[in-house]
Amino acid sequence: MSSSHSAVPTKGNLAERFRRVMETSQRAQEEPDYTKMTLEELRQSVITFGEAKKGQTYEKVLQGDQSYVTWFTTKFADSQKYPHRRFLFYVQKFVEQAETIQVTAQPKSRPAPKSNPHMMVHLTDEDTHVPEVSDDENTMWDLIEGQRQQICQLENHQSQRINNLEVAMGQIVGQLQELTRHLKGAEEQ
Repeated sequence: MSSSHSAVPTKGNLAERFRRVMETSQRAQEEPDYTKMTLEELRQSVITFGEAKKGQTYEKVLQGDQSYVTWFTTKFADSQKYPHRRFLFYVQKFVEQAETIQVTAQPKSRPAPKSNPHMMVHLTDEDTHVPEVSDDENTMWDLIEGQRQQICQLENHQSQRINNLEVAMGQIVGQLQELTRHLKGAEEQ
């Protein structure tokens, strides 16, 4: 005589499943949905894992130790632990906001220069030479304004180079993360 009911799971199996369901339910009540938090709320969140940064705000860690953030985002990119996912989400939102600001801040009329790691800005004596100033005040102010414009141009050029480097580093980190995921997937198969 066959029964229409499926077999009752063993006690250990049912007990383990019950424990997981209860833990998940309890965690859901204790852990807010970080994906609905604002960037400001996330900034003020405190690291609750590890030893090196535990007790520090997300913002303090991100602003104070970029090498740690880079290491963490690489090492724990696939972590399923809530505290890890929450910090990773904050870093992602921070990067997205920074990229948006960079895109809107770039001039529309000309593209950013191509990044060349060997390119250095060298000032010649001609660039830094200050000619003798006559008594005419207009000449002095013209000279100061011309030098100020040169400094601003150099500053803008350096800023664009740094932005290009940051974008390139972000792409490298992304590719390394993708390669790591691919290699982990290949190992599991």
